[in-house]
Amino acid sequence: MMTTELVITPAGWPRRLAALFCDYALLGIALWLISTQQPSGPPPADAMSFYTAQDFKNYFSLVGYALCLCSLAFLLVLTPLRSTLGQALFRLRLVALDGNDVTIRHVTHRWRVALATLIFIMVPGPVIALLIGAVTAAILSVPFSTSDAVLRQAGIPDALRLAAHGLSFLALILALWHGLIRRYLLVHKHRSAGLTRLDRRSESTHVAR
Repeated sequence: MMTTELVITPAGWPRRLAALFCDYALLGIALWLISTQQPSGPPPADAMSFYTAQDFKNYFSLVGYALCLCSLAFLLVLTPLRSTLGQALFRLRLVALDGNDVTIRHVTHRWRVALATLIFIMVPGPVIALLIGAVTAAILSVPFSTSDAVLRQAGIPDALRLAAHGLSFLALILALWHGLIRRYLLVHKHRSAGLTRLDRRSESTHVAR
């Protein structure tokens, strides 16, 4: 429960979400550059094997690098910058709810949550990627292959047929955005004077510079 008096105006959630995506993009670029220097292993033993032992070694070393880079990003919050690189790009800075500079206690709470999130996402990552790929292929193969066969039998030119598939895929994305993603974001939209649950627990929030 929040006890600190709120004397500042938190930044809007779309801006903070964009900064978060930017930080993840920078992290992804850094991990990709690191992965290009990792040793390559032998090909899978058979067609049913997706990953080799070397693949797993490389992946979990990247998990370690990700945790280290995330920790370095939070060290920037303790400098006069008061933000990660993504937050600085969108002109955000982290302050205490009473308007003062954040302390190690504020940043440590957010750092723990960020590391826990990365571990939750990355450790089962290879298995989740395979499951999502298999499920997506199974869901999309039937309607798309059926509609493609119908369009071919109707003598629709290839350009128009591909355009129709593109529009149907766009409609699917828009339906997911409206029915699931947008609703999820609205559920987690700032509450209590514009603060997230993490803001209240860490007694800090992001404000515009």
